[in-house]
Amino acid sequence: MTSVAMPQLGESVSEGTVVRWLKAVGDSIAVDEPLFEVATDKVNTEIPSLYAGVIREILVPDGTTVPVGTELARIDGVADARVPVATAARNGSSTSRAHLHSPVVRRLAREHRIDLAGVHGSGPGGRITRADLLALVETSAPAAAPAAPLPGGRRVPFSPMRARVAENVFASKRMVADVFSVIEADMENVHAVRAAEREKFAAREGTSLTYLPFIARAAVEALRAFPAVNARIDGTSLVYNEAVHLGIAVDLDEEGLVVPVIRNADGLTVTGLARAIASAGTAARASKLAASDYSGSTFTITNNGSYGTLMTAPIINTPNVATLSTDAIEERVVPVNGMIAIRRRMYLCMSWDHRAFDGSTAAKFIARIKRELEERDWATQL
Repeated sequence: MTSVAMPQLGESVSEGTVVRWLKAVGDSIAVDEPLFEVATDKVNTEIPSLYAGVIREILVPDGTTVPVGTELARIDGVADARVPVATAARNGSSTSRAHLHSPVVRRLAREHRIDLAGVHGSGPGGRITRADLLALVETSAPAAAPAAPLPGGRRVPFSPMRARVAENVFASKRMVADVFSVIEADMENVHAVRAAEREKFAAREGTSLTYLPFIARAAVEALRAFPAVNARIDGTSLVYNEAVHLGIAVDLDEEGLVVPVIRNADGLTVTGLARAIASAGTAARASKLAASDYSGSTFTITNNGSYGTLMTAPIINTPNVATLSTDAIEERVVPVNGMIAIRRRMYLCMSWDHRAFDGSTAAKFIARIKRELEERDWATQL
């Protein structure tokens, strides 16, 4: 009898949710045939079987969240392929893992001042799970006044992805000293180049030329000039990242939000960024990205303006220390050289962590993005 364990889908992933089993007890399974679907805070993906045989037991039902290494099912059969040691380790076969506290557990313990030495875990081998700590917090919290019942209403449980998004954004708001800064940029320069090149670009690249890659390129230039905005916080230290790995928020048809990462974005032109952004968005919506494609960002952009928003205060995508929202580009009546003119303008909105730098750095940074957008010769970037 062979055990199937919850795999570790990324270095920082400590638990996963069994979304649904693709096989039932008594079904036959072949090597590499999809066995179940798992969701983590990084990715949703199907997990193929490492073994061939017949499924004898399913130990964890659909919708259950368990730590990495938890036994999920048992297969009666002989392995058709040898599993490398590294793969076995990723799948949690090491018994020593049961005695380690996950990053989620350690964070909750710090937030609620809980001594883990005095907590009895319900996980495999006595491992302390997130559910153990949440239950302890709930029982020790003062009772709240009962809420008045509201008539009617349809209750829909969070999907695994929505639950992960909720947990991550709540953790970000609790962990960071967030501040919001806004500056208005004139987009006439970018608009002129985009209008002149968009048809040729679409014919050549097979994708539309949006404003986003221009803004991303301007942000990369600003990150080079202000490296503290491209850093991360580690304890009481600020760690400066050597490259710019740009996170681009992607909406999954209102079912959740993911942030694929464009590696070494500081080495890409507007054309290169346009290709990478389009490719990442398409792959993310088709669930074709691996967990590693969502990790390691150093700065994040969320493009709310495509839905017509005027001004957005984004939640910081930790461990980044800043997240930029690009909002709608509109024609506005503005003074230009003592005259009244109609110009295409937009707000560049940034949430940033005051622990990493101060308001002067934040202001100079977004002012640099504004200057790049307004003054750069963008035609040379296409």
